[in-house]
Amino acid sequence: MQLVSNLLQDPEPERVDCGFFTSNIDKMPQGYFVNNFGIGFDAFVVHQSNNEKLKKKLNHINFGNLIYGLNIIKTLAKQDTFTVTIKTANETVRYGNAYFVTTTNHPYFGGEIAILPKANIYSHQLDTVIVEKPSLFKFIHLFGKLLKDGSHVNAPQFHCIEAKEIQVTTQKPEFAQIDGED
Repeated sequence: MQLVSNLLQDPEPERVDCGFFTSNIDKMPQGYFVNNFGIGFDAFVVHQSNNEKLKKKLNHINFGNLIYGLNIIKTLAKQDTFTVTIKTANETVRYGNAYFVTTTNHPYFGGEIAILPKANIYSHQLDTVIVEKPSLFKFIHLFGKLLKDGSHVNAPQFHCIEAKEIQVTTQKPEFAQIDGED
């Protein structure tokens, strides 16, 4: 209701950043993303959730988002690590134990979870977050910090690269999601 009320007040349009990508994905060789482009853990959760028959049933009773929680647990066991190379105009870095890689232009991920609190939709910069696979105990601990106060960004498994242009390359095919779509 608040959205409709705000729109009826004839607000001024506001310019914000969005990301542009090119890929070797046949179905989508290039495009834009408003939120984020993810590879690995988050994309596997999205893939499993979007292809889950139970999601449609849960959507009918307004509980469709529960499927994401269930698939987070499944993905913890199934998602392997992968090698990723991140290249900007100023640096090239490689991570051999990546578990989650997402390029974003704003702080939030999914249901308003601040994956990168410092990200800004007005900065004209993209941020790529790389999380190297932690142990299950460490993952739960980091997830708690993410939900509590954003201090997960200080963990040694958490890396962030900011640049105007960022190239992300994986050594082998991985699941990918763009704004929550496979």
